[in-house]
Amino acid sequence: MLLTAMPFSHADWKLVDEISLADLTRETAKVSRIILLVGSLCLLLALLGAIILSGVIAAPIMSLAKHMNRIRDENIDRPVEVRSRDEVGMLGAGLNMMLGRVNDLIVKVREEQQQKREYELALIQEQIKPHFFYNTLDLIYVLCKTGENEEAGKATKALADFYRVALSNGKEIITVREELQNLQSYLYIQSARYSDLFDFRINVPAEL
Repeated sequence: MLLTAMPFSHADWKLVDEISLADLTRETAKVSRIILLVGSLCLLLALLGAIILSGVIAAPIMSLAKHMNRIRDENIDRPVEVRSRDEVGMLGAGLNMMLGRVNDLIVKVREEQQQKREYELALIQEQIKPHFFYNTLDLIYVLCKTGENEEAGKATKALADFYRVALSNGKEIITVREELQNLQSYLYIQSARYSDLFDFRINVPAEL
């Protein structure tokens, strides 16, 4: 119990008040519970806000880092997927622009290399084919003059087979089988011209 006394100034009296401590602290306990509840709610909201803020800030950075690792592995076909509009989004947009330019340059270089290879191949073919043709005709003429008609016939057949495959109706890509036939014809003619210098044998597995 809590006792309080207040004297009167003009009389020998005192006003005494008696109150239970439980009644006195009842509101304090209620306020404490409210404070605890509000504090817990604020802590929960703070944790939730921290998680959301971390996701908003960290997720684009982690996505950007993931795509950077993919780019490091020379996989630059797909753009970076960053949808935020902050500084990370600006970095992602700049990176996508750079990747697009790099892809364009790669395609351009490949096309130029392919075109250069075609020009070089055409130039080599134009340089080789006439001389090879003339030399083979000379070989056939010599074989006919010396009476080696069978060898002349084989050389003529090899020359026809060579140009049939070499021209290939304008195709740039032929099968391995056709390439081997072309090689067989070419080397047969060369071995007929230089029979004392070399011989050859082609051995390629049939499943190839």
